[in-house]
Amino acid sequence: MRRTRTTNSRPAASSRSRRGRNRQKSDQDPFEWLPPASEALCRYASEWTATKLRWELAVDESEQDRLYDIAAGCGGNTVTYTPAP
Repeated sequence: MRRTRTTNSRPAASSRSRRGRNRQKSDQDPFEWLPPASEALCRYASEWTATKLRWELAVDESEQDRLYDIAAGCGGNTVTYTPAP
């Protein structure tokens, strides 16, 4: 995944649809939890990466390896994010 900065944030999915998934995964990173639907992996990894970049959050080695593995199957998606103020 290539990363770029943008001034426009992506619209967030509705909180109702995310609520159940968030409870299920708790605070697990992509090494520990992935969405059950394989077609959601690229979007999940992109959004996870964008959040980490936006807020300059640390990424451990196992998390980074899993994100690279997912990205290898995503056809060169570009991750866009807006740096946090």
